[in-house]
Amino acid sequence: MKSLTKFALMTGYFLLLGIVGQAFAQPMVVGTPSFIDPQNPEFYVCQRVNMYYDCTPEAYELGDFIPVTFRMEDGSEQKVRVPAVVKVTCLNGLCLDEGDNYHGEIDYLEETPMHIPQGYYVYQPNRQVKPSVWRWGHGPLGGQFPALQTVDPIEHKSLGDLWCSLQEDVCAYQGEEYTRAQLPEVAPFADVNSESGDDFMCQFESCYNDDGEFIGLNPFYVDYQH
Repeated sequence: MKSLTKFALMTGYFLLLGIVGQAFAQPMVVGTPSFIDPQNPEFYVCQRVNMYYDCTPEAYELGDFIPVTFRMEDGSEQKVRVPAVVKVTCLNGLCLDEGDNYHGEIDYLEETPMHIPQGYYVYQPNRQVKPSVWRWGHGPLGGQFPALQTVDPIEHKSLGDLWCSLQEDVCAYQGEEYTRAQLPEVAPFADVNSESGDDFMCQFESCYNDDGEFIGLNPFYVDYQH
């Protein structure tokens, strides 16, 4: 059987998730997207359908995408959309997707198309059993496809009220008046990596959550960077 280096295996493993150029950065998945839910079955047995093997549960549809947010080592977050169903082709025992990313192996030398669910790899030890797909981190090739590590989403909680005058250099925070330059001494900066996100927005001095509550000073506001 054709062999692949560990670098090739792991590079493909992260590239298939859209994490380009950071194969060994070990990004953390924010929250628990459906394809790595620990309640998912450990494996599915594949069924022959016309000219290909279908290894997907009913909830997975070809053409559907799953949004995923990765938190990188520097604290930044990268949002990608991954296909719910991955089309792979197995040839000479090796299963690759259209980008030549490795997805497991089967005991067939001839070309064998397969549809597999995101978060699973292909394995068939011999022709006496049907091919199956195993959840990452489980089964005979679990060491080559480790389970992705998860981290809780950052909660953007209210920190009280902040008001700043548009005409004067005066702000009110928790009942006291401050200049803009004084605000970092009494109020924390929002834990954000940009001025807008799925559940927050920063404008001028402040950042707010979806409910319009103050969640911290805007770290990108120019007056705070002197």
